[in-house]
Amino acid sequence: MYWTTFLRRGRISAGVFLIFISILLTPIPALAQPFVYVKSFGSVGSGPGKFQQVSDLDQDSHGHYVVLDGYLGKFQICSSTGVCTEHDTAARIADQYGNQLGLAVNSKDEIFITNLFGDVEKCTHDGVCEGFIGEYDGTFISSWGIAIDPQDRVYIADTNFGRIIVCDSGGSCSAFGSYGSEVGQFNSPSGLAINAQGKVVIADAGNERVQICDHLGNCELSGYSNPDFFSSGSYGQGLALLPSSTMFMTGYGVAQIYSCTSRGVCRTVALSNYNNPGFLQSPQGIMVDDAGQLVIGDYGKVHFMAPNVTINPGIADAWIEAGLSGQGLLVSVFENIPLVFIAWFTYETTRPAGFPPPVIGEWGHRWVTLQGGYSGNVANLDIYLTQGGVFESPTPSPASAEKIGTATLTLNSCYSATLVYNITSTGLQGTKHLSRVVNDNVSNCEILSGGN
Repeated sequence: MYWTTFLRRGRISAGVFLIFISILLTPIPALAQPFVYVKSFGSVGSGPGKFQQVSDLDQDSHGHYVVLDGYLGKFQICSSTGVCTEHDTAARIADQYGNQLGLAVNSKDEIFITNLFGDVEKCTHDGVCEGFIGEYDGTFISSWGIAIDPQDRVYIADTNFGRIIVCDSGGSCSAFGSYGSEVGQFNSPSGLAINAQGKVVIADAGNERVQICDHLGNCELSGYSNPDFFSSGSYGQGLALLPSSTMFMTGYGVAQIYSCTSRGVCRTVALSNYNNPGFLQSPQGIMVDDAGQLVIGDYGKVHFMAPNVTINPGIADAWIEAGLSGQGLLVSVFENIPLVFIAWFTYETTRPAGFPPPVIGEWGHRWVTLQGGYSGNVANLDIYLTQGGVFESPTPSPASAEKIGTATLTLNSCYSATLVYNITSTGLQGTKHLSRVVNDNVSNCEILSGGN
């Protein structure tokens, strides 16, 4: 329940735990690739684990990847290693396949598939498919992108009519938007994604911009509206968002992925080198999975890319370990000295009866610091204990710091980190899994890690 319990079990009943991280960096060098190739699965062909063109993909509630092959009119449910079960769609059975472009899975594992030729389908996890919606307000739907929000509202991009159709899972629908170039109007809307606020992000391809709308059709232009995305050949057929709100966009037949932060800072993420086992031929489907990886549907393959992050000023933020109240990390960054510095404070609000000797420091005041060098996304740190002293006064002065252990800080992504510590003087050790309180500064971290 006290310091020993806190370190071993990762919690303290009534304490406050604050870690302040200051990173003192040399000038930023040439910026690196923001994502690196991890693996691929699949091959060109027909049958389980084989694809012609992966049009779109999503994850179900079990973490499986639901992969749409719009060319063959099939979807497959795959493990992360590429063990797949194949299912025909209704369009496949009716010989109306070939232009199925969008797929999304709701919280009930119901699968929705769009088709430029007509009906939006609704399929069970076992591959039983039926028509969901084929027309709206007496007009034929030519559906492209699709996304599902946390309330299981289904958003469908009706490309030919410049509108967004919003349905519940039972098929009761409304719509907003019309053809045009004003805010709230669309010209060939294509890819859709849901942001952290539960709003739909729309690639308004014909207008070379991106709009963000709520389910009632209240829309605004976004910082993503960079015409370079579209003029470079990325028509927004595939759209995905990181938790930081950084957006990724694909264009069929263009062997590149484009990304842009909500502040309009854009870059290219590409794997177009044919000597690379994860090269892109015609990326179309794209998503961010539960592990924070970028998952890309391509010609015959599904590619996985992981964030390539380095310690940089973008980690300046508040960090916590989920489920642990009264604890947190405050991060500050200084750019002149190659050093990571962490100040770790904790105290007991209720001191134990009889005041037994504490394991480390004092019951009411623990002054622990960590410091050391770093390389890439890892900082190797020494842990020091300082005793005595008070806040806001030079006297009494603190005692000299004593080294009591070591720690490693690993930045796993721009929104997650791990602190592994070993206090050798007491034998206490453990791991802290850390995440940001808010993601406002993640895009800055990604830019400084990945370049522009």
